[in-house]
Amino acid sequence: APPLGRAALSSRATAARMGEWVQLGSCSTRVEVPASTAFALISDYPRWPEWSPWLDKVEVRSDDGATTSRWFLRWKMVNVNWTSKNVEERPSSLVRWESTSGLRNGGRTLVTPEAGRVDACTVDISLRYQIPPLISRVFSTEWVAGFVSKRLAADLERFRAIAEAEHRRTAGRPAARAQGPRQRS
Repeated sequence: APPLGRAALSSRATAARMGEWVQLGSCSTRVEVPASTAFALISDYPRWPEWSPWLDKVEVRSDDGATTSRWFLRWKMVNVNWTSKNVEERPSSLVRWESTSGLRNGGRTLVTPEAGRVDACTVDISLRYQIPPLISRVFSTEWVAGFVSKRLAADLERFRAIAEAEHRRTAGRPAARAQGPRQRS
């Protein structure tokens, strides 16, 4: 597990060209909260812009029992959006997704309880994506992979800080039951 309070790339970010697809290694951080608490927060997609400043907003719907989400990314003059569908969900531990439109991407979020402790876990995110043609003409695949990896590590560090602060504030109150990505009205 990465050191407490430090998001780390647990397997070095590597760019593997598959057409214009980039595969990143896993980025993970250790969080001093129960796994169910971390999972409830990380799977609350509309809250992702709180720790990922390059996301403008995320909208969630549940259709036919499957969770779909629409993501809006804004960075400098780049605006990108996509729709993703959860293709696998395990309450309190795993969400795996694939994009269905827009920016092609996929990946998984895995929350693992720390052995012998109920108040700590590791949050691990693996990501792969297809570089938009305009960006691939300007930047190398390796540069884009490094850029995204650094942003993801910083996002997970902000996530850790938010999760731990919220957990400290709500300690002593019954925890919300983690059931997977939540829908906002």
